[in-house]
Amino acid sequence: MPANCQRPDEIVAFWNTQCHTVAPKFVITFMKPYAPLLLCGVFLNAAAAEPTTLGTVTVQGVQHQERRLPMSTTVLHAEDLDKLRIKSIERAALLTPNTRASLASGVNTLTVRGIGGGGRNIGIDPRVGVYLDGVYIGQSQALNVPWLDLEQAVFLNGPQGTFFGRNSISGAVSLQSNRPTDYFSARGDVEWGSNNYQAVEGVVSGPLAKELNARVAVRKQSQDGYIWNRHTNDFLNDKDVSTGRVGLDWTRGDFNVWLTYDWSKVTSNAIVGQPASEFFGFPLVSTLGKNQADLNTEPSYDLRSEGVTVNAKWATARGELTSLTAHRSVRQDRVSDMDYFPADLLSLYYNDNFSSTSQELRWSGKTTRFTYQVGAYVGRENSRTDRLITIGADAPTTLIQVAGVPMRIPFGTALRVKPGFGAFSLGHLRTDTSAVFGNISVPFGKKWAMDAGARVSWETKKLTSTLDGSGSGGMQIASFTDRDRLSTNDVSPYASVRLMPSEQTQVYLTYATGYKSGGWNADFVTRQQAQGDLQFKKETVNSWELGVKSAHKTWNASAAVFYALYDDYQFSQFVAQNGQAMVAQIRNAAKVSSQGAEVKGQWIPNDRFMLRGEMGVLRARFDKFPNATGTGASFNGNHLPDAPAFTSAVGFDYTHPLASGALRLTVVQSYTSSLYALANNLPDEKIKPLALTYLAVRYQPTDSWWSVKASVSNVFNTQRVNYINKDILNNRVIQYNPPRTFVLAFEGAF
Repeated sequence: MPANCQRPDEIVAFWNTQCHTVAPKFVITFMKPYAPLLLCGVFLNAAAAEPTTLGTVTVQGVQHQERRLPMSTTVLHAEDLDKLRIKSIERAALLTPNTRASLASGVNTLTVRGIGGGGRNIGIDPRVGVYLDGVYIGQSQALNVPWLDLEQAVFLNGPQGTFFGRNSISGAVSLQSNRPTDYFSARGDVEWGSNNYQAVEGVVSGPLAKELNARVAVRKQSQDGYIWNRHTNDFLNDKDVSTGRVGLDWTRGDFNVWLTYDWSKVTSNAIVGQPASEFFGFPLVSTLGKNQADLNTEPSYDLRSEGVTVNAKWATARGELTSLTAHRSVRQDRVSDMDYFPADLLSLYYNDNFSSTSQELRWSGKTTRFTYQVGAYVGRENSRTDRLITIGADAPTTLIQVAGVPMRIPFGTALRVKPGFGAFSLGHLRTDTSAVFGNISVPFGKKWAMDAGARVSWETKKLTSTLDGSGSGGMQIASFTDRDRLSTNDVSPYASVRLMPSEQTQVYLTYATGYKSGGWNADFVTRQQAQGDLQFKKETVNSWELGVKSAHKTWNASAAVFYALYDDYQFSQFVAQNGQAMVAQIRNAAKVSSQGAEVKGQWIPNDRFMLRGEMGVLRARFDKFPNATGTGASFNGNHLPDAPAFTSAVGFDYTHPLASGALRLTVVQSYTSSLYALANNLPDEKIKPLALTYLAVRYQPTDSWWSVKASVSNVFNTQRVNYINKDILNNRVIQYNPPRTFVLAFEGAF
């Protein structure tokens, strides 16, 4: 860059006249609006004698300097998780640009850069994998597993084929738990708060013998609900959480074994949502206020998860061999009042089970010319579902509105159903995966480096399903028993080029590919659907990212622009049939694209003040999705669901010294712009912008073992609809974000 190219207009001119001559076409077309921002970051260098880092990132037990990773990442360290009271992925996502988590009583979705999914169907895999100590924790129901005693949580954007044994096509969340220490330590927290919130947490770590260390962490939490059920004159959304982890760490010479066992239980009477319409989309006769319901059947939700992991490492003069052996399971039981009426009309019972057993081997080494890693993975996953729709006793007498009928008629007559009847579904999906992967990093001089790698995967799925809709009447649910098999092979390469113009700064360009295997629609399908093919095809992605990371003595910053093109994108939705009831449908969209930018920075001028900010801009759309519903409707150009155009999180820490200790003030505001909840992009499917403020004050006496912290989530008590969905009877349901919550915590550490 010319020396006199300093002002923003000069930088833009330089980009327009010089850089585009060597930039790939996709950069010019999709990333040009953001490129000046990157160029500014490349040539900003502070006059610092010693560079700091963006932090150390631990992925699969390997530590990386964040500024050297050729991808956009967001890292929440243990201190961040503690200051911000982050105990779940839903809260963490609010602080991560271009990320959104929606957890609706077990119907969960997680999106990164507008790409994600999850939901209620065992036949379709999530696109964003969540890993605890390198092990995949399960399908979408596992997003509700509580967080405990973590060293850090790392959000990795883009396809992840070689970091983890199991494949993730759009991103990954890596949770790293704290290891046992070779010295004694203990800490405990006791918390009280709004809506009878109570929590207690304890951690003890230390040596058991000369080469054996142990760590135990437990947490118990409960809180009353805030959604009033008019029918029972009681509150819903109570929540009880129990979770724990035990770890043993044994080292002898160059050999180390780390064994962990974790468990958790979450129970709640949370609702899927409150109704915003009657059956078949008709307006409500009796409107409900914010956070209100009118249910005769109290919902229930029970989640239980556990896992065992054995991580063994052997370090030699030539490299390091790592073995990761694991078994995990998660079970979800749910009861929902699906008519949303005080009358007994329709109930849904869920029992979903997921288990996985996996073995991963990795060898990491280096020579005088390059560093490398090779690995192999084998895993078996079993997903089972047992679901029941039951018609209630009030079906013959409760009147509802039906299209084309001038008067309200009984629910049972409208749907041609009788009390005690309904439909049930049994399904078992077994997935066997084998993969080999590897990567190599080669420096060229002091300023350039190239990374390359690939993943080769073999995947076989076997589905056994039974569906009995003989009592479903007008819902027309099919009846059949079926067995099917699907095999998928894939080769996913990636490459990156890195430029280090100084010790503090890195510029990178990364190309990555990924895949998501096909599957089946294993939901309540109709007779017409059953006559066709319930199988959907494999999905693939080509992703490009151009970024810069820079770390200095008092500040660090990173920026990235990205473009990802998905072919045969698997999309799950409810589609209206005959203008009334809905059917669960999964189809392959021809093309979907995700493009945008992410900017992050941190400024620490002294040991008393820290300013941090992150933001993301996003455009995620269906480029080509003709006949999206099977009835001729086109989604071409529509926004993807749960893909806000702008997200941000800005906050600061300020520590004020006192004669007896110190006060630390933490303030963070997150913002999510408007978004569409469903793919039709109709006005009533649009969620409005939401800004939430978190505030905490902590008092720490000088040289003392204890501290006290007061915090407020959602300071201004902003409550807006943050979830919209439709179900099998075209009920439109909504949820509001939680109200303001006060928490007072007493903390001790030894």
